Amino acid sequence: MTLTFDATVVVPVADTDDSERTARAVAPSLTSTSTVIVANVIEKSGGALDKASMEQREKHAEEMFDRVRPSLEESPATLETGVL
Repeated sequence: MTLTFDATVVVPVADTDDSERTARAVAPSLTSTSTVIVANVIEKSGGALDKASMEQREKHAEEMFDRVRPSLEESPATLETGVL
């Protein structure tokens, strides 16, 4: 039995290498009715100083999304990305 994702799939990514590996793993299971939402969650510290600015974190998220796109844009699925 082959696993396919025929609906919306949320794919969390943590870093650039993880995002690329995850995209390659998910891509074969996608169909034309799949929607892939690749998400990166940016954790803000509660009142303490953050190690990186929000702009730096968003830039890093875009780098992850850039690594995901080649694998997933070749699939028949719809691709969305977002920073949470």
